[in-house]
Amino acid sequence: MRNGGEENTPGRPKSDDFGRAVSRMAVAQICERVGFDGFKKSALDSLSDITIQYLSDLGKTASFYANLSASAKVSYY
Repeated sequence: MRNGGEENTPGRPKSDDFGRAVSRMAVAQICERVGFDGFKKSALDSLSDITIQYLSDLGKTASFYANLSASAKVSYY
C-alpha cells in the first residue's frame, strides 16, 4: 500500500513536514487495517489534515479544561 509518496523537495524540510508525514503514515495504516487497498493522494492528504486538526483541537480542549480546574498538568487518567 502506498502512502501517497510525496517527492522530496531540495533543501531542509520544514518542521511541519515531519508531522504531516507521520500523520499521513498513521492514516494510511488505519485505512489499510479497516480494509482499504489503496486511495488517491488527495484523499490521504485530506484525511491527514482532518486528523491533525482533530488532535490539535483535542489538545487545546484538554489544556482549557486543565486551566479551568486550576490544574498545572493535564492528567490522562
